[in-house]
Amino acid sequence: SATRACNITITTRSQPALHFLNGSTLQSIQNKGTMKIRQRNFKRRQNNDEKLNDFLDKVIQSKSKNPPQIFRRWSWSKTLVGMLQKQILFLAFFALFHFSYCQEYIQVGQRNIDNDVTCSVWNSKAADRRKQQGPPVALTENEKIENFLCWFRAKGGWISPNVTIKSYPEYGGYGLYAKDDIAYYDNMYQIPADIILSVESIREGYSTFNAGISERLEKVQSHGGDDAVIALQLMVECALGAESDIQPYLDIMPDGVPRLDTFSDSDLAMLQDPSLASLSHSARQRMQRTWTDNDLEGLLFTMLLRSNLPQSFQPNPSCLSYESFHKFNSVVGSRAMVLNGKKYLTPLPDMANYAPRYDGRKFGEQSFSFNLYHQRNSRGDIHVMADRMTLKGEQVFEDYGDVDNTLYLEAFGFIPHENPFNCAVLNTEMAYSDKTMYLLRRLQLIQKSEDGGLSFPEPCVLRDGTLAHSSFRPFFSVIGLSDDEAMQQTCNSAIESGDDEFIISSCFRYDGHQERELAAISELAKFTLAGKATSLDEDFKLFSAQDNDSIGSYQSQTALRFRVNEKIILDRLAQDDFAVTEIASDVHKVDSTTCASDTSSNSLHESVNEFNLFANSLGFPVHHMEARIIGNGLRVGAVATKDLNIGEIYHSVPNESVICSNTIMSNIQNDELKMFLQSVLSSGDEFHVLLLYILYERFLMKEKSNWWPYLQILPEIREFQSNSPLWFDEDRLDLLAGSDARNEIVNYQRHVSRKFSQMIQSNEVLRVFGAVFTKDNYYWAHSIIDSRAIWWDNTRHLVPLLDLVNCSKEPTIIHRTDVGSDGKSAETRATLTYKKGDQIYENYGQPNYIYFMYHGFILDQNPHDCVLFSNLRINQDDETAKDMDQTHQRLSAAGFRSYNPSFCIRDSDESLGSMAQFLRIKHGRPDEENTSDLIAQTLADRLSRIHAVGRTKQPDVNLQYAEECMLQMVNAEQSIILSILNQLQ
Repeated sequence: SATRACNITITTRSQPALHFLNGSTLQSIQNKGTMKIRQRNFKRRQNNDEKLNDFLDKVIQSKSKNPPQIFRRWSWSKTLVGMLQKQILFLAFFALFHFSYCQEYIQVGQRNIDNDVTCSVWNSKAADRRKQQGPPVALTENEKIENFLCWFRAKGGWISPNVTIKSYPEYGGYGLYAKDDIAYYDNMYQIPADIILSVESIREGYSTFNAGISERLEKVQSHGGDDAVIALQLMVECALGAESDIQPYLDIMPDGVPRLDTFSDSDLAMLQDPSLASLSHSARQRMQRTWTDNDLEGLLFTMLLRSNLPQSFQPNPSCLSYESFHKFNSVVGSRAMVLNGKKYLTPLPDMANYAPRYDGRKFGEQSFSFNLYHQRNSRGDIHVMADRMTLKGEQVFEDYGDVDNTLYLEAFGFIPHENPFNCAVLNTEMAYSDKTMYLLRRLQLIQKSEDGGLSFPEPCVLRDGTLAHSSFRPFFSVIGLSDDEAMQQTCNSAIESGDDEFIISSCFRYDGHQERELAAISELAKFTLAGKATSLDEDFKLFSAQDNDSIGSYQSQTALRFRVNEKIILDRLAQDDFAVTEIASDVHKVDSTTCASDTSSNSLHESVNEFNLFANSLGFPVHHMEARIIGNGLRVGAVATKDLNIGEIYHSVPNESVICSNTIMSNIQNDELKMFLQSVLSSGDEFHVLLLYILYERFLMKEKSNWWPYLQILPEIREFQSNSPLWFDEDRLDLLAGSDARNEIVNYQRHVSRKFSQMIQSNEVLRVFGAVFTKDNYYWAHSIIDSRAIWWDNTRHLVPLLDLVNCSKEPTIIHRTDVGSDGKSAETRATLTYKKGDQIYENYGQPNYIYFMYHGFILDQNPHDCVLFSNLRINQDDETAKDMDQTHQRLSAAGFRSYNPSFCIRDSDESLGSMAQFLRIKHGRPDEENTSDLIAQTLADRLSRIHAVGRTKQPDVNLQYAEECMLQMVNAEQSIILSILNQLQ
């Protein structure tokens, strides 16, 4: 089967030794330009062949005193027999050397055979009709589809036998059709880099012919974006007509896309949206400037010279006009996919029509998910997987992402029948009170416009009141204060203080801000609807008219559909009970959240028993505990299997029985994963080596993993969602108002979110992990490491069994695990006396905000608890800021590495001395001067902030454990501050 797909042929050393082309592809090479697709691969193989021959020469020459048996039989390597022997060896080594590279072509070649492809080139009959004299004969829909598929396969593309192309006039052209059932994440098609158009590939193609063209295209890109450059190449191919190498692709393209910049003034008036009308005019003007300022007509004729056409050839002039430029711009803008910030016009995937996936995600929650189903490999090929299950006979749809109808109108020229992410733009330029306007200006939520007036935001709101962009939320928070002068005054006081957390908690995240924000949104929805030229009922009557032609052009019909969808959202938002209904819905969602319960189901009991057997097999040198279900919110813990004394080693673990970067790299069986993790480790990211490995073992290997008995007793995603702050939305963290711990957790969430966003854009990550690399799974792995990793020798380790030891304040000695005397294991000693069967505890030695942020619990009367101060900084208006060089020297001398250091202070702690020294520097006081007054003022300000914005438990409300923790943390901060103030007095 290998030779069937690859046709391996051994030739002389001066020729390429591997021909991987099947019969149909060999015939297609005769077409212009196909051979160059493979030239760089032939060159690489030729270099490898030469290296292999050199290696064989050395092997044969190395026979001397004790040659291998084969060389003892034939020692005359320079004779004809010796040459034959060398050729046989070459063949054997060569087959092994190239086997892995050939596999992908075996697979593609076999798939094409399986698809019953009978055409070696695209429909020759149709090609002949194109080249005949006179006007071209129009192809039928079936001929266009057949020609395209033949061309696509001849160029090395692969399409699943379960998928084909079908005409869908109601969708404006073609779409994809399921010939058989398609499962989620099935391979759909693979598009070779050679037929994918991008700015990079186009400029590279012209750089060897005429570097000036490449430079001019770069300028075009800066003026008109990627679309303009790709459109120019399509215009060249269009002008070439039958001589174009992509003619079957051009045939199946639409004649144009009725997107926003094709709307006439009367069409734009139908939108009843001045901003969109302005956007349309700007887009047209920009395109016209791009055409004229860059002399694109002249550039096109220069680009045509590259095709080496006969002098008698006459390009199609209609393809080289501004109208053609506009048309192909619209085609590229509506069909090119964006991967990692770059546009790729990709034949076949660009025919997939839109339909939402309905996977329950919220707006923006998985905006990266397009990358999960569209992956570009190192060669530039693009692989597409199914983003949903599709039954035989149905159209194969695709979810374009979390975007509202404005983008579909602007770029794609249609309005979806269903779009869960559609939103309506609110007109926020209504009359506000003087105090509200003052706060909006002070907080820079409204700006001065170029004409000297005020520029108000234009937020887009989903039907449930969610803002498409959360950056607009502070605006509604301040509007929500309009009817409460006392709260407005508190907000103003916070602004005057310059305390960021005070401002956030007083002006934006005050108690009851959700209800007030929704009420403000509802009022502005009413105001926006009142400003429309027609009502929703009037639009419905027009929309349901029997004769749609009375509405006007397709663009006018699209405009009407757009405004009706927008007004439906506005109408819902404007309902008098909207805010109350939505808040009740949100409360129900929170109350129904599953807590991390004291699971004692049979499944967990069985898992714990299986884990204990697994732990016994790991060969621990010292092993005096076992896993057991604990209850009381502690889930699974570790109990002593014998009496233990303080200082006695109760657990010793050999290096090979832990999960860390060293053991991971030594034990990985999957070569692709190993190579990828090695590159991650080489970049110094040991954390992600650990994270990616456990994610792979837990969600891909599952029961096949050697670590499965350990992985299956770890907390599940739902448990972390309930109790781990990493998973909380900011509203849930409002119970920490007044504490810097709230902002610390928010920063932690954003840090993890940024890391995930970077990872999901990696082709290597998606190639290795595929559909299991989701936000939930990534957060799960992150939470496991944050809450369970044990440090020694400056390295994180996941240690089965030892990481089941729960935390307590009782041991006064802080837990530590050290490398044993033999250097081959790590040892942990008991910090209390335990009887057989007692649960073993360790003191992690951390303040409660650390426990809560990473572990999801706090300790009552925690002796290591402290009050976090992360908002002290050197400001520009401080006295010491006048001489920043001297300030920098004093900060460095005192051990500070930032103008905004953090402090966690408690009674009689040296952290008070550290804070005192920073306050001396901040206020320009000499070293060693008493700063009790500055410390007292800082602490008093914190107390005032907590009193102003802090939350209290309502008597009739039952809080979950996490909510109770947050309130206790704030109360503990007040107690610590009061205790320190008493000492200072």
